[in-house]
Amino acid sequence: MSAVSTTPATCQLTEHRFSASLFEQLVHFYILQLNDSFLNKNVNFTTLLGDTADLTANTIAQRLAKKTGKQAFVSCNLPSISQLLPLVESRLMTELENHPDKF
Repeated sequence: MSAVSTTPATCQLTEHRFSASLFEQLVHFYILQLNDSFLNKNVNFTTLLGDTADLTANTIAQRLAKKTGKQAFVSCNLPSISQLLPLVESRLMTELENHPDKF
């Protein structure tokens, strides 16, 4: 019987925070990066908390997953201003382009 050598998995966790004033609202972004995922390997998305009928988080997660090729979990609490969501997504994508290592 041969012994199997295993290497313990290491947990890599980094965070990235930034804020933006969008449509007269201060919006805080908090990116929690895990190994090959971020809170935001397969291109998919998941709702962790909240109403599954609210597609805001799913929409953002789906776009982030397609853009990065990583699994993305998104949780958001935004005021119901219809013009705000596109600005939030645009700011998030700008941050992704400027700091891809944070995602």
